[in-house]
Amino acid sequence: MCHKKFHRKAYQMNRSKHKYCSIDCFKLDKMEYMRGEGNHQYGLRGKENASWKSDIRISTYGYVLRRMPEHPFCNIDGFVFEHRLIAEEYLLNDANSVLIHGKRYPGYALDATASLRNVAISPFLAMR
Repeated sequence: MCHKKFHRKAYQMNRSKHKYCSIDCFKLDKMEYMRGEGNHQYGLRGKENASWKSDIRISTYGYVLRRMPEHPFCNIDGFVFEHRLIAEEYLLNDANSVLIHGKRYPGYALDATASLRNVAISPFLAMR
């Protein structure tokens, strides 16, 4: 990989088909080989992938998580707490929510940000 010249004994050459000068050189070559179409799981998504676990997880605190990568409150893995989804199902309807860019948000969230812009500075904050 790095094209350094190095010495190997005959038994070492027969033991492996790859010839690397170091472990770092081997890791770089493996990273390059496994990238893209060289990877045996390339292009396999969801249940087709052998590393796929499930759409449901249990957090370390005992909460159930559901996989929803498009949800606005998903974590870095694309999972959302199930109790949040259940609450949204009952609380977010056309009467008390706002649709922004195809996603439904609670109406009070927009009212709070709008009212914060119009509120005068509190006398206690002004004294700081």
